[in-house]
Amino acid sequence: MAGALLIAAACIALASASHAGAQDASAADDVHARVAAGDLVGALQRARDVHAPGLAARLEAEVLWSAGDLNGALAAAREGLVAAPNELALARLAADLSLALDLAHEARRHVTSLARDVALLPQGDSDRDWWLGQLAALESSTSAAERALEARDTALSRARSLGSILIAATLGALLVLLRPERRA
Repeated sequence: MAGALLIAAACIALASASHAGAQDASAADDVHARVAAGDLVGALQRARDVHAPGLAARLEAEVLWSAGDLNGALAAAREGLVAAPNELALARLAADLSLALDLAHEARRHVTSLARDVALLPQGDSDRDWWLGQLAALESSTSAAERALEARDTALSRARSLGSILIAATLGALLVLLRPERRA
């Protein structure tokens, strides 16, 4: 009898999860339709009604990105990754947003996390192959952003050094000009 109750409870839980998953998929379609129609407020409210935390965060981030709020979208993605750290699509979105905001170091963290999660996918899985392609593109973009950041840092360092030299030369010239003349 206890076994039958356990099996019934498991079936109910599975049916409930399946129903919630179907509702979430329907909600995702609804969110995308609202964004396409320009109803960003309605889309954002609908995204927040989704049960799965990773999907809810991803949808919210997508809506905010569509509205042009990249910082808000990245914040939503970050919060979602706390609740669903293995959500591949959310990690990719966070990396894309970090790159769009020129946050190369944060993008690197998301790409590294995504690489770790993709490595856990089964070998030979078509999803794994697709994610490896996505990961390669993100890796390339992130490396380019890191090189650009390094180049900017180098240029700023050189500009600061040159500025310091010019200030010292100007002060030296002023001292020479303001020095009292000696008469022999």
